[in-house]
Amino acid sequence: GEQPQRIQCLFLALPTTQPQPHADPKAKFYAMPIPIASPSRKKLLPLLEAAYRNEPMSKVRCQALNSILVNRDNGIYDNLPWKEWGVGYEKDAAGLPVDEKYRFGKRDAFDRFNGKDWPGRSFSIGNLAARAMYELRLDDGAPLLQQDDDVSFDDDAAQQLAKRVLELERKEAAAALAEAEEEFAIFRMEVENGGYDASSNQKLDEMYKNVSDRRENLGKVQAAVDDFKSPASASSFMKIFLQRVIDMTTGGNADQEAGGDKKAPYRGAYGYAPYIDSRSDMFDKIYPYNGPFDLLDEMITEQLRADVLGVVIEDSWLLDGLVLGGACVLERTASSHKETIQIDGENVEINVSDDDEDCLAQSGDVKIVECDVEEALGVALASGLGISVERGIWDSTRIRVGYKVKQDDEEDDSPVQEGEVFPAIISLDQESSVQISAEPSESMKTSSPFSGIKSTSGLFPDPNSGGGSSSSNEDGNPIKSVEAFDAMSIKEKAEILLSLESFKGRLPRPRVIREAGNTAKPLDDLLLPLIDEGVRRQVKIRRALTEGDTELANELQNGRSKRQQARELAEAARRDGNEALADMWSDEAELLSDLKADATQDEGSYSSFLDKDEWYERDRISRAKKVKKSSFGNLFDGL
Repeated sequence: GEQPQRIQCLFLALPTTQPQPHADPKAKFYAMPIPIASPSRKKLLPLLEAAYRNEPMSKVRCQALNSILVNRDNGIYDNLPWKEWGVGYEKDAAGLPVDEKYRFGKRDAFDRFNGKDWPGRSFSIGNLAARAMYELRLDDGAPLLQQDDDVSFDDDAAQQLAKRVLELERKEAAAALAEAEEEFAIFRMEVENGGYDASSNQKLDEMYKNVSDRRENLGKVQAAVDDFKSPASASSFMKIFLQRVIDMTTGGNADQEAGGDKKAPYRGAYGYAPYIDSRSDMFDKIYPYNGPFDLLDEMITEQLRADVLGVVIEDSWLLDGLVLGGACVLERTASSHKETIQIDGENVEINVSDDDEDCLAQSGDVKIVECDVEEALGVALASGLGISVERGIWDSTRIRVGYKVKQDDEEDDSPVQEGEVFPAIISLDQESSVQISAEPSESMKTSSPFSGIKSTSGLFPDPNSGGGSSSSNEDGNPIKSVEAFDAMSIKEKAEILLSLESFKGRLPRPRVIREAGNTAKPLDDLLLPLIDEGVRRQVKIRRALTEGDTELANELQNGRSKRQQARELAEAARRDGNEALADMWSDEAELLSDLKADATQDEGSYSSFLDKDEWYERDRISRAKKVKKSSFGNLFDGL
């Protein structure tokens, strides 16, 4: 028979049974293999090596690895709840909840991975002023001067520099005010000329507040310019001047250690001034991160205000075969602030929760974030957590392994190292093989009996592909009745989803099916938008009636398409035994189906110009029925 293929794997072992390679290089133990055969999987190896090594990394090297982590479809970066759990965007200036589409948490994370607001490396005016303050040892936390330190000041040069910087700040503040006033005037003119909608008042309020804030900032800068005078000593002057620059460029968002009284919600937050780095950020933490997963762990803690409770490796494939996937369990942490109240005439300081009932996430909320198995390993290494594996997966995949050591003719028997970090491990069960994968293969995806079904996207072929359109718009419509939909098993619905080209997502994992009571509801939610519009509407009507929402059920019932109404009339006539009437309505339903460009889309959801002309089709069919085939003869005439 065919020989089993040997591929490169990572191995997971129980911490109580796996000895350290240098302590016992000839040890034998059980471990679970994790295949990394595909190129996309191998790209994550440098990230895992960085997390395993746990050593500081340069910004250039870290950013190069960051791009690998963020440029993965349906990975942990895509699946983290940036919009729902991200802090700093819950309320707008008017105190109203911000819609999810206007929350920039994921974009902020992308900018952070690309180097924005990197600790100790910011070139904002406020951070340059802070760096000067730290270099000149003018901050309160400055170390004591040593005998060989030389810190001197040129009073005239310092005063001229301060005055020029203040003038520059005034010009920038005036330009910012002019820009805000221009935008406000243009938008107000658009509203007065008929461009008003439901969000206009809110946007006008926000723009007016922006103008007011910039006018106030210009006033502060102008006052600083007007009040400029030489202090008693150069050192005190420079400290006051640099601190004023920090305050003016960051508002109230300066870091506590740098003298501010309020932080931005997290580093890199859009719409906030950059963090003012502390002395420690600039001089002690030369390389602040150990790799992409270390930076991601910081984002989860600060930006999502969450803790990683655990990391799980589970079966991620709903059909036959074992495909490993990862999952991270996050918990929203509590946040509070102190307030002082009076009890019996005494001031008492209490903690008040920052949770708001309008927020999408509350303290204590738990969320399971699905990811690739290699990403789960990286998160576990960065968070210092163990990895949980389902007992059935461990029992069915574990094999006996040992460290690969150097040959006997060499001086020592120390283990061989694979790559830069990981010790090499070899299987000791030569006769056994394990069928396991980290991603579904093409054969697993195309082994479905429905693999020949075309999707609705095939109705409008790619002009660059050179292929023609489908001969019938029913090719991508495999489910044509509610009865057929209800009769399908979970496996059959999963296979149909994989067979549709219009399905671009992933199948729900077996865990999700178990959480839904071993029902097909998670699959139904993915499948319904891709099947016949009449069947979809009937299923929605039934759901609405089951949930007691008669208003929605009546709305769906009244919105049926002509095609669906003809089908229902044909079924009713057939139940009454009127076959002639049933055939008439069936022909009508078939004609209306043939007219539609996409049988899975609701009427009005796309341009009617994509459908065939009804009058033309009816006339063509009518003419075809009148033609006698006998008048055309046959191929044998004249022989």
